[in-house]
Amino acid sequence: MCGFGIIDEASQSVAICEPHQIVGYGNPTAATALIAAYGHWTELFMVSVEPFDLTVHPTSAVVTPQKTAWIDKRGDAKLVWSLKEGYQVR
Repeated sequence: MCGFGIIDEASQSVAICEPHQIVGYGNPTAATALIAAYGHWTELFMVSVEPFDLTVHPTSAVVTPQKTAWIDKRGDAKLVWSLKEGYQVR
């Protein structure tokens, strides 16, 4: 999985959002902006994981997810996130 981040040239700081952590370089300006942007994103799109079901399978398992699902490979596991019934993709 690739991370994403923010570069703040004026303050000479960088913040990268990786799984389970934010890595910052320089002063905290970029990290503060990244956290604020993430908060804004959750307000607009998804406030929680509540609309999703999660199943976990070994990496060797053959998994055929439904159309509104995706697989996240993590170590020895495949996490299959699927949209719960009653929710829709916009």
